[in-house]
Amino acid sequence: MSYGLHVYSADPAAVIGAVGSDDVKLRRMIGGRFKRDIQQSDEWFASEIQAGAPPLYEALRALIHGGALDDRYGFQYGYAFELICRHYGRFQPNDGVSACRYSWIEAVDGALTDGGLKAADFMDLAFGGAPVRFPAPDDFPGTGTWSAEQVKAAQGELAGVTVASEFEEALGNVRAWCAAAAPQGHALFGFYY
Repeated sequence: MSYGLHVYSADPAAVIGAVGSDDVKLRRMIGGRFKRDIQQSDEWFASEIQAGAPPLYEALRALIHGGALDDRYGFQYGYAFELICRHYGRFQPNDGVSACRYSWIEAVDGALTDGGLKAADFMDLAFGGAPVRFPAPDDFPGTGTWSAEQVKAAQGELAGVTVASEFEEALGNVRAWCAAAAPQGHALFGFYY
């Protein structure tokens, strides 16, 4: 299985505000919109669910309604938070950071930093943690965020960033993410799995 960084440009107030909002309509909208994805996830994690993990829709319910969160199953809350980001956001092209291992994310981070990106840390987008509280996953998904302010600052710096040819596609992705998010005042929300 190949891993990748999945990034969404979204209004941070909407995404963060959804968690603990107790918005029944929102939960139903997300549940209906991503019904097939939720079913596939529950099939993928069937053994974990049988062992006590909440099904993905129940994890989503707990995030939105502020229910009790089980520390043992942070992965389900991470994937539920991704559903919220998908609902409010737009998926960003990720060819330069998909089908890749952790070591590639580290290498891209180093290349961007060495190339001149100082406003935001690439590793933070994959592993810096979510801007809302839920139990940290033991494994996947990695979660991270660049605030709207970081996105805007990074966009300004990215024009001058240079990297070796092997990192050009990843740099192109990051530039495109910031170009999509900055004019709208959006944040970037990342999920590595």
